[in-house]
Amino acid sequence: MKTSTFVIASSLGGAAQQTLPRVDRAAVVRGVTSRGVFLAIDRRVIFVSIERWRGPLTINVDRPIDCAPGDSVRLSPTRLIFPAFEVDLAGAAVWQPTAPSPPIRSSVEQCETLRQLTASVLARRAPQGFGVLLPHLLDLPEKQAFSAGEAARLARLKQLRESIGNANFEQAATLIDGLLGLGRGLTPSGDDVTIGLLLMLNRWRRDRDWRELNQRVIDLADRRTTTLSANLIACAANGDADERLITVIDGVVRGTPSPEDCAACVLAWGNSSGLDALIGMALTLTGVCT
Repeated sequence: MKTSTFVIASSLGGAAQQTLPRVDRAAVVRGVTSRGVFLAIDRRVIFVSIERWRGPLTINVDRPIDCAPGDSVRLSPTRLIFPAFEVDLAGAAVWQPTAPSPPIRSSVEQCETLRQLTASVLARRAPQGFGVLLPHLLDLPEKQAFSAGEAARLARLKQLRESIGNANFEQAATLIDGLLGLGRGLTPSGDDVTIGLLLMLNRWRRDRDWRELNQRVIDLADRRTTTLSANLIACAANGDADERLITVIDGVVRGTPSPEDCAACVLAWGNSSGLDALIGMALTLTGVCT
């Protein structure tokens, strides 16, 4: 396959590295956005991104890639060969989030930080997706009236919060099953809620063994939602996610970065995905977030 342009990768996520085959193998371009290109190989996804933000599925490159959905790409441990580009991976640093470390603040303090950063986000962007329910979960003055369907969804989220607090994994998995795939886009809102929830549990809530719930949700996601969401949910179950979400979740638990800095990361992670992920985080703070 002849190429005409050489592109340098600066970093690649741990999950992306694991997806690269030991010998040359074909992948397919499944989606092209202004931020990068999605590649599919079997049920795994790699995101080749021109943004600076790193993530478990992301390969960060120094320039846009000219390709189209359906294009065939050859993958190897050291390069990606597109029809008109070759991406050099040899010098790319493998990125993984740093291990969580103390201090860990009280659940009451964490909930207050969630309230502050949510208010900061809502002051800059009107809520979409599940985001309209977050002020109700956090008892914020920005609460808006919502439909009967949204009221039922809010009741379901509160029930999920209780099941997490009681370690009722069977009920929690059933409730999460009803969220998966709800909404539009590559990562529907219900999936983003699930990502935020699993990330908080597996990065910071080490007081319980979440492996049973993790596996149930991973299996459900493989059947119920998009391939990209299923990959991101599996990463969250391993305590791994886009560094913007890591920044937010660490800010909530540890108090740094500030709520304002965390709000900027929420706004930078998709149109509504960041706010939806905050819902998942709030669901882990049983009994302190109204």
